[in-house]
Amino acid sequence: MKCICDTCQNLKTAPGEAEGEIVAECAYGFPTDACETCTQDGCDATCEHFEPEPAVTEYTVRCAGCGKEMAVTCEPDDTPVYCMDCYLSR
Repeated sequence: MKCICDTCQNLKTAPGEAEGEIVAECAYGFPTDACETCTQDGCDATCEHFEPEPAVTEYTVRCAGCGKEMAVTCEPDDTPVYCMDCYLSR
């Protein structure tokens, strides 16, 4: 079971004060007081403000330099796309 907050578009993450710390904040507050510090893999909490994250469509394109297959999240057009290695060596 996953936490309801994990797939909600109202949950935002930001860098914390400590190095490497990530802080999660909900636009409407967490469903329970325990949610903010929860480290469990799942729970049975419900939330009236839950909005699922929009589905992301991935498209497969080939690098214009080496032909390597890559996944992109925008619809491909005629613009050349380069993998990181080819882009940095241009």
